Amino acid sequence: MTPPVTLRAFTLQDAGVVASWALDPAFVALAGWSCRTAAEHREHQRRLVSRSARFPGWERLAATTPGLGVVGYLDLAAGPDATEVGYAVGPSARWGRGLGSAVLAAGVVEAGRRGLPALLALVSPAHARSRGVLRACGFTRVHAGADTETWRLGLGTKPVDESGPTLRR
Repeated sequence: MTPPVTLRAFTLQDAGVVASWALDPAFVALAGWSCRTAAEHREHQRRLVSRSARFPGWERLAATTPGLGVVGYLDLAAGPDATEVGYAVGPSARWGRGLGSAVLAAGVVEAGRRGLPALLALVSPAHARSRGVLRACGFTRVHAGADTETWRLGLGTKPVDESGPTLRR
């Protein structure tokens, strides 16, 4: 069973955890991370923490579970008609356990709490797991390009049920 995921503000300590995923070749390849050292990734993650304060409308949240700590992150970037959402689960040893769906589902609940009307996600057509996570969380594909697909989830104007969305398997 997938442990419950909680989202909270991303901290400098979380930057070190996420940066350690740079040592995982499978994660780096699938996430499209550049070939930097763990120290360079840690500095990049630290800059992202301060970016949230400088760029209203963009935020990185840490995804945590009891006993495991930080298992991923969720990014929200406000747009004119929808908020773009991105997420990651690391390291790759944690993949295939439902954590991606749990992280995104927690993000959908958070978006509903904030009264956001819709979420958009961009994904590579080759990334089957992400497409499955998006489908499970109720997103539908609205555009299929050669390199990127766009997926959308309308949230409406009423708050999302605090228990979270029903995941389709």
